[in-house]
Amino acid sequence: MFLFETVTELNNYVNDLLSDDNELSSLSVSGEISGFKKYPSGHCYFSIKDDESVVSCVMFSTNAYRLDFVPTDGMLVNVSGKAGIYSKTGKYQLYISSMSVKGKGNLHEQYEMLFKKLTVEGLFDYSHKVKLPLLPKQIGIISSSEGAVIHDIVLTLKRRNPHFSIILYPCAVQGDDCPIQVRAGIDYFSKRNDIDVIIIARGGGSFEDLFGFNDEKLARAIYSCKIPIISAIGHEVDHTICDYVSDLRAATPTAAAELVLPRLSDLETGLYNLSYSLDQAATRKLESEMKRLNMLRNHKALYSPMFNVTIQLEKLRGLKRQLLSFENNFYNAHIVSLESLKNYLNVSFFDVLNAKKFEFYSKIDRIESMSPLKVLARGYSFVTDNQGKAVSDINSISIGDNIDITLSNGTASAQVIGVNENYGE
Repeated sequence: MFLFETVTELNNYVNDLLSDDNELSSLSVSGEISGFKKYPSGHCYFSIKDDESVVSCVMFSTNAYRLDFVPTDGMLVNVSGKAGIYSKTGKYQLYISSMSVKGKGNLHEQYEMLFKKLTVEGLFDYSHKVKLPLLPKQIGIISSSEGAVIHDIVLTLKRRNPHFSIILYPCAVQGDDCPIQVRAGIDYFSKRNDIDVIIIARGGGSFEDLFGFNDEKLARAIYSCKIPIISAIGHEVDHTICDYVSDLRAATPTAAAELVLPRLSDLETGLYNLSYSLDQAATRKLESEMKRLNMLRNHKALYSPMFNVTIQLEKLRGLKRQLLSFENNFYNAHIVSLESLKNYLNVSFFDVLNAKKFEFYSKIDRIESMSPLKVLARGYSFVTDNQGKAVSDINSISIGDNIDITLSNGTASAQVIGVNENYGE
């Protein structure tokens, strides 16, 4: 038998045993919430039970803060944590680290899958966002007709600018009917021709309460809508698929009312500033034109019609002088050019003529040097027979033939008395 000195020592020992047990130190169990209570410290105390048993549970604020829903009695949940004993009371209990609603599946996982799918398809791209009108004449609101949301929106709009008109399409903002009815509201406003902007709004709530705004069909309806849509779902920390696909997200329904309609005082101030700027610009323009008018009014042309004629005549005379100067310069330049060309042609002509004369006489001298008369003048003679044919071969004549001998200054007739075939050898 082991002896414990104190009850605290006993309880601590049992708690250590539970903590050292592999299965009890990390467990998960399902049950129905009973007696749920959340203290100002953020700690939550409750029990979970089934038809036959119950176990006490505690969830400290660090873990309770991460809950995405509000636990209530009778809710079926899955809890994870460890078993232990509270030493002061010796009470056996579960220390809960996480808790989720049972039966609905992992809503966060569904949300993440849909978010990734629509991101890839481009439904969240800013290039598809429609710009809000500056001054919407009629605002369509899709929200619950009950509660503070519609009241806050209307109150904010009236405070900012009383010149507006709204049409409310009442719908469920929680549960399975929520996405269906919101889609019906978008379809209703899309068929009208008088709606400038749509606000989809609801107040804060748990992740489960807002899950109707994470619907794929609703997201595609918002994406396809030609009217700009402002999403104002939950509080600032809440984010739904509806927020990402809408043309603009407002942190709260009140913020949506502030975004959709500018303050009347701001518009009046802007209008005054524009009016003042326009007045200043018009004054400066008027002063500038008055100065120009005065300058023209004092111009000499208005006092003497001949003033402008005189100016134009002087310009004409100047042009005439320029033309005459140009004409004289052009004429003199071409006269000098023609004289130079004439002298050049004369010199070239005589040079060519003398060269041709020299060439001509040279050729005549060459021709004369080759003339038979020149040969005859050197003592040679030209012999022809009685038929006038030149005798160039001794064999072409015979003794007794009559021949003619041509000399440089005449001819002589002769008779062949002999031939000598060996002449010249």
